[in-house]
Amino acid sequence: SEVPVIKRPRVGYIPTGSELIPAGTAPKRGQNINSNASMIEGLIKIFGGIPTIYDIVPDNMRMLSDALDKAIEENDIVLMSGGSSKGEEDFTTRLFEKHSRLLTHWVKSVPGRPMSIAIDANKPLINLSGPSVAALNGMLWCVNAVIAKFMGTKPYQFPVEKALLDEDFNGPGFMEMLRMYILRRDKNGVLHAKSAGRSLSANGFYISAIGEKEIPAGSTIDVRLLCPASEY
Repeated sequence: SEVPVIKRPRVGYIPTGSELIPAGTAPKRGQNINSNASMIEGLIKIFGGIPTIYDIVPDNMRMLSDALDKAIEENDIVLMSGGSSKGEEDFTTRLFEKHSRLLTHWVKSVPGRPMSIAIDANKPLINLSGPSVAALNGMLWCVNAVIAKFMGTKPYQFPVEKALLDEDFNGPGFMEMLRMYILRRDKNGVLHAKSAGRSLSANGFYISAIGEKEIPAGSTIDVRLLCPASEY
């Protein structure tokens, strides 16, 4: 009549930044749409967590502290984004130092190198960099593993397929690098990878290993698919 189950962790996400506005609002000069919330909510579900997305919190230390207290009380894992670098209003890492036990600030992975990780009430606090691809990178390698650790499972793996590089890959070498790609099949069914750049059409990604600097065009790499293989 009873069976053991795995408890899914509750993961709270606090978007921060006085420049953020809700999705559906027309942005004015200097404003950014809070698009990360939708991406992070979706990824939390894919990774196995139960998401709670909080309202945008402006760059105000007291308001950020209050929001963090509430999220820690209500969740097993707390995510924030923005305020992780060195600007005058980059409060989040300073808040982690004051409020919690800061484990690290800056990581060997780009984009999103300024992310920080802390512990409070035996709960992990993770501050992701604000740019969308930087936040995605932190979700892929860090948050994915943390959620899996809570459940005693392996991290979620996106489907992997081999693809031919249409152009040279140049990585930093001394740290990992996430590169978004536009993937397409040629008439022979071979999958090709072209750097997405600033395009919103990326449908796959590659993460270089530490020490990996240059991969010439025409090489084969293992890309991770963001869509079912039949759609390429």
